[in-house]
Amino acid sequence: MAANQSKINWSFQALIDLSEIHEYLSDQANDALADKFVDELMGKTKRLESFPEFYHPCPYPKLQAAGFRCMNFKKYVLIYEIKPNSVEILAVMHSSRNPKRFDGLVD
Repeated sequence: MAANQSKINWSFQALIDLSEIHEYLSDQANDALADKFVDELMGKTKRLESFPEFYHPCPYPKLQAAGFRCMNFKKYVLIYEIKPNSVEILAVMHSSRNPKRFDGLVD
């Protein structure tokens, strides 16, 4: 990792979210599709290592006020926070879900 790159850290909640999405896609389609989704999402998060400010602040006011950013991926939103030497991925949610579910991230 280059000196100007950020380390990507996944929170426990984000890993649970990702696991639930994988399980849902496996049930609705198949394991190969679920695996592909996770691989593509993980690949897209690599951009955050070099360009953590690439994506916009979250549109939901409470998350935005906390400084959180949102990365859209297909029909999902990845919520993350930029720290001095890392990017903390906090949650992954379907874009149709109520963002108030993540009010607990702001504490």
